[in-house]
Amino acid sequence: MVASITVDTLPEDITMIASGKWYSSGGRFFDSGGPNNDYENNATNVITTIFPNNPSDKISVIFHDCNLNYGDALTIFNGSTPESIKLEP
Repeated sequence: MVASITVDTLPEDITMIASGKWYSSGGRFFDSGGPNNDYENNATNVITTIFPNNPSDKISVIFHDCNLNYGDALTIFNGSTPESIKLEP
Protein backbone atom coordinates (compact mmCIF):
# COMPACT_ATOMS: atom_id res chain seq x y z
CA MET A 1 0.00 0.00 0.00
CA VAL A 2 1.23 3.49 -0.80
CA ALA A 3 -0.65 6.53 0.44
CA SER A 4 0.08 10.23 0.78
CA ILE A 5 -0.59 12.29 3.88
CA THR A 6 -1.28 15.96 3.30
CA VAL A 7 -1.03 18.69 5.89
CA ASP A 8 0.66 22.07 5.66
CA THR A 9 4.43 21.47 6.01
CA LEU A 10 7.36 19.25 4.95
CA PRO A 11 6.86 15.52 4.19
CA GLU A 12 8.18 12.47 6.01
CA ASP A 13 7.77 8.71 5.55
CA ILE A 14 6.00 6.37 7.98
CA THR A 15 6.29 2.57 7.73
CA MET A 16 3.54 0.76 9.64
CA ILE A 17 5.55 -2.11 11.16
CA ALA A 18 3.61 -2.20 14.43
CA SER A 19 0.76 -0.32 16.05
CA GLY A 20 1.58 3.18 17.11
CA LYS A 21 0.80 6.88 17.07
CA TRP A 22 2.56 9.13 14.58
CA TYR A 23 2.69 12.91 14.45
CA SER A 24 3.23 14.02 10.89
CA SER A 25 3.45 17.16 8.86
CA GLY A 26 2.89 15.24 5.62
CA GLY A 27 4.55 12.59 3.50
CA ARG A 28 3.93 8.97 2.63
CA PHE A 29 3.05 5.93 4.69
CA PHE A 30 3.62 2.30 3.85
CA ASP A 31 2.58 -1.09 5.16
CA SER A 32 5.18 -3.24 6.94
CA GLY A 33 6.87 -4.10 3.62
CA GLY A 34 7.94 -0.51 3.10
CA PRO A 35 7.99 1.12 -0.35
CA ASN A 36 9.25 -1.95 -2.27
CA ASN A 37 7.81 -5.11 -0.70
CA ASP A 38 4.49 -6.71 0.25
CA TYR A 39 3.24 -6.46 3.81
CA GLU A 40 4.30 -9.20 6.22
CA ASN A 41 2.26 -12.37 6.69
CA ASN A 42 0.38 -12.60 9.97
CA ALA A 43 0.64 -8.85 10.60
CA THR A 44 -2.69 -8.78 12.39
CA ASN A 45 -4.48 -5.96 14.14
CA VAL A 46 -1.95 -3.24 13.39
CA ILE A 47 -3.48 0.10 14.38
CA THR A 48 -1.68 3.16 13.09
CA THR A 49 -2.96 6.54 14.26
CA ILE A 50 -1.71 9.63 12.44
CA PHE A 51 -2.06 13.06 14.06
CA PRO A 52 -1.07 16.40 12.51
CA ASN A 53 1.90 18.10 14.20
CA ASN A 54 -0.28 21.17 14.58
CA PRO A 55 -3.52 20.20 16.38
CA SER A 56 -5.54 22.73 14.38
CA ASP A 57 -4.55 21.08 11.05
CA LYS A 58 -6.53 18.29 9.42
CA ILE A 59 -5.10 15.20 7.73
CA SER A 60 -6.06 14.18 4.22
CA VAL A 61 -5.03 10.80 2.78
CA ILE A 62 -4.87 9.81 -0.89
CA PHE A 63 -4.35 6.12 -1.65
CA HIS A 64 -2.16 5.64 -4.71
CA ASP A 65 -1.99 1.85 -4.45
CA CYS A 66 -3.68 -0.67 -2.18
CA ASN A 67 -3.60 -4.43 -2.81
CA LEU A 68 -4.94 -6.65 -0.04
CA ASN A 69 -4.65 -10.42 0.13
CA TYR A 70 -7.82 -12.53 0.31
CA GLY A 71 -9.33 -12.26 3.79
CA ASP A 72 -7.37 -9.12 4.76
CA ALA A 73 -8.99 -5.75 5.43
CA LEU A 74 -8.05 -2.10 5.72
CA THR A 75 -10.33 -0.04 7.94
CA ILE A 76 -10.09 3.73 8.31
CA PHE A 77 -11.63 5.59 11.24
CA ASN A 78 -12.42 9.30 11.57
CA GLY A 79 -10.88 9.66 15.00
CA SER A 80 -8.06 8.44 17.18
CA THR A 81 -9.47 5.06 18.29
CA PRO A 82 -11.16 2.03 16.70
CA GLU A 83 -14.33 3.17 18.51
CA SER A 84 -14.39 6.28 16.28
CA ILE A 85 -16.65 6.56 13.23
CA LYS A 86 -15.63 4.07 10.53
CA LEU A 87 -15.25 5.74 7.13
CA GLU A 88 -16.95 3.97 4.25
CA PRO A 89 -16.10 4.34 0.54
